[in-house]
Amino acid sequence: MPKDSSDERVGYGRPPINSQFKPGQSGNPKGRPKRPASFISDLLAELAEKITPDGEKGGKKITRQRALIRGLVTAATQGNIRALSLLMPILARPTEESDDAPSMSDEDSDILETYIAREAKRRREHEGNNES
Repeated sequence: MPKDSSDERVGYGRPPINSQFKPGQSGNPKGRPKRPASFISDLLAELAEKITPDGEKGGKKITRQRALIRGLVTAATQGNIRALSLLMPILARPTEESDDAPSMSDEDSDILETYIAREAKRRREHEGNNES
């Protein structure tokens, strides 16, 4: 029985040379299938997309998230109670960016809550008068 060279031996852990993967060739070229995107990741990707706000010149682009926040703050400052009630819990939370950032004091929070309640009552009364 002639002796085989070490390159020609075939067996467990030693596939034939012609059937081995070439350098740079993958055994699984398509790879693992990607997981479907979650709702949150899709939402965050959409909010991160840059757009040109309506009415702005010069092609200045902002993220959709920034445009959404801008519209919400504008509506709240114009007296929209729903927009203001959406912003209140966000403003009351401590900021994640820095601990030394100014936060709303309890007194300011009470004043704002009183204003929201008074404004909501005034609007209900106003709507009641319009229905009659």
